[in-house]
Amino acid sequence: RQEDINALLIERARAGAVVVRLKGGDPFLFGRGGEEAEELERAGIAWEVVPGVTSGIAVPAYAGIPLTHRDYASTVAFVAAYEYQDEPSVRWQELARSAGTLVLFMTSRQLAHNMQALQAGGLPGDTPAAVIRWGTKARQETLVGTVATIAALAAERGLQPPALAVVGQVVGLRDRLAWFERKPLFGRRIVVTRARAQ
Repeated sequence: RQEDINALLIERARAGAVVVRLKGGDPFLFGRGGEEAEELERAGIAWEVVPGVTSGIAVPAYAGIPLTHRDYASTVAFVAAYEYQDEPSVRWQELARSAGTLVLFMTSRQLAHNMQALQAGGLPGDTPAAVIRWGTKARQETLVGTVATIAALAAERGLQPPALAVVGQVVGLRDRLAWFERKPLFGRRIVVTRARAQ
């Protein structure tokens, strides 16, 4: 739990240890780095942050989807798309009206709901959409469809987390720009055998 992580950071730092809280992506973008920094600050513990490349930028790039493009999108919205049913926090109607690219984090389990909410907000069902699982890894898997079809495609494939979704006209560039999945060794495992001493 986040409270336990915060307590552990403070406990180890007060014990004199140099503590590194390593996160995938960027700690200040849906990584709870801000919450942890606040706790350290309240405890009077010196801290610093090393920014990382967020999965919201790296994963679409590896799938051949530029988030901005002069001909298609000049804005990007990053959305924590997992909502608790009793605490809706995403303003889907406002997002649907934006003309840019949407990057939805933590959307796998609520993908159908999120796509329906975008359509209900006015986003056309034929807007290109993609879901990328295990982005930047050898087992990367990319599904492309539309806002109206992507949830059914993901369900049919049995797509599970970790995954993120990209919505917008830039998804249409993937056909030409999907560089990573075209590499000759993509998805293969290489085993190099040698004596244990080597």
